[in-house]
Amino acid sequence: MSDPDLFSVSAPSCTHGYHHPHGAPHACDGCCRAPAPQGERLVMPVSGRTTVVIFAPTWSAIMAEARRRDLSLAAWTGAVVRGLAEPLVLEHDPTPSVTGVTAAVAASAIAAELAEGRPDQAFRSFISYSDALAKADAAGRVILSAATPATTDDAAWDAALAAATEYWLDAATAPKPAWLADPWRRLDAPQTLSYSRYVEPPDPAEVPPQFIARNILVASSTLESV
Repeated sequence: MSDPDLFSVSAPSCTHGYHHPHGAPHACDGCCRAPAPQGERLVMPVSGRTTVVIFAPTWSAIMAEARRRDLSLAAWTGAVVRGLAEPLVLEHDPTPSVTGVTAAVAASAIAAELAEGRPDQAFRSFISYSDALAKADAAGRVILSAATPATTDDAAWDAALAAATEYWLDAATAPKPAWLADPWRRLDAPQTLSYSRYVEPPDPAEVPPQFIARNILVASSTLESV
């Protein structure tokens, strides 16, 4: 299959939820009964409707298309998030959209909550983002972390957000966004993430390597809500 066939503009949907190549939605007459193609896909909601950003049989095919566009995968998806690039979809693909808190949204919420003196609420925003990554598949994790988050104005929270992102992307063997390499997203010395007066330093054995590398001490058991 050639690249133009892999990456094509979407069409309207039939009543079974498929993108129909011939026109408006209709009572399905059999032309949409073929099974949806299997493969890897990056999906996201755009203007309230489900949009498949990329679809291909393998991750290597997705990366090849990104290279053809002279963009990293994170840059491409990030451009779509910011409205600077058109999303692409494959016909007959009923994939649901990715939902959840993105890195950029989490950083903004954390910054606002810290500014109001509410570190406990900042922690909830952090965990909401981590939960979203935990529930998403590899493609969803790439989408949720694609757009570069601004600083939270607190180095420890910046490091924690980057570490959580890297932790879940590594768990899915997914490609990482360029912003994870920002040097200021790493602390100079080990520090516990402070969000409550009752927080105690975790056992180093319980801290994932992605957090150790950034000198922010958060136990792996903390990364998902109960």
